[in-house]
Amino acid sequence: MIVTEKQRIVLIGSVLLNVFLVAFIIGRATMMPPPPPPPPPPGAHGEMPPPPPMVGPAELFSPGEMRAEMEAMKGNFDKVRDIRKAFAAKLKAGPVSKEEVLAHFDHVDQLMAQIRDQTQEKMAEKIANLNPEQRQRFASRMERTRRSGLDGRHGPGGPRGPHGPEGETPPPPPED
Repeated sequence: MIVTEKQRIVLIGSVLLNVFLVAFIIGRATMMPPPPPPPPPPGAHGEMPPPPPMVGPAELFSPGEMRAEMEAMKGNFDKVRDIRKAFAAKLKAGPVSKEEVLAHFDHVDQLMAQIRDQTQEKMAEKIANLNPEQRQRFASRMERTRRSGLDGRHGPGGPRGPHGPEGETPPPPPED
């Protein structure tokens, strides 16, 4: 069989293309992915810096005192759980009226208010009995704590300021 010059060029070109294709596939299969970019520093690109420490019961009570207080209030939390379970069962059984739902909310709110009042009472007692050094440290923590919301971290009016973006007056709230 006689091979012409044209056939020889096509054959060599085809072999070279196949070699390059195989090399490309092997290279892609064994290539390591690029490393991920480093994380941006806190506060960059809209990320929030870590929140300031909160001042609450954990700031006043030792872990042992916290466990004892939680055990003392466990009955109230158990009551809330039981009330919610009973209401869930009532919802599964059939429709409930708006008044029943509101009564359930009121009952849970009353129990949660008792828990809050007990916690505040114990915190007030603890704060009233701090020695001068403890009182100064606690006051310093309170000064460092910032509120979130409209008058918190972003100042009056929230992140857009008191008048919305670019000095615009925000739209009035929708009427009911």
